[in-house]
Amino acid sequence: MARPEQMVGTDGSLCIVQMHFLCAGVAELKHVHSYGHWFHLSYGRVSLLRKGVYEEYSAPVIVWIEPNDPHHIIALMDGTVGCCILDTRDPNVTKFLDG
Repeated sequence: MARPEQMVGTDGSLCIVQMHFLCAGVAELKHVHSYGHWFHLSYGRVSLLRKGVYEEYSAPVIVWIEPNDPHHIIALMDGTVGCCILDTRDPNVTKFLDG
């Protein structure tokens, strides 16, 4: 399965991971973090697994993803763009970014 193109920007307190889903069906693989974060859908439509349920979202929308909640993002429209917004002051985020 194809994955979205990603760009990462960070400063002293935030990290933004932008995902560009070139085609419908492109997906960010199911994964889980020990920290919560925001998902901002700025363009397009996605099916987002969160809290064990897939829900469809259309831009613009911002969705909170709870810590330890497995999530999966599937583009439903070509050219969809979304961003995960992380608080880098959380030590668990820092560990994630360090690799």
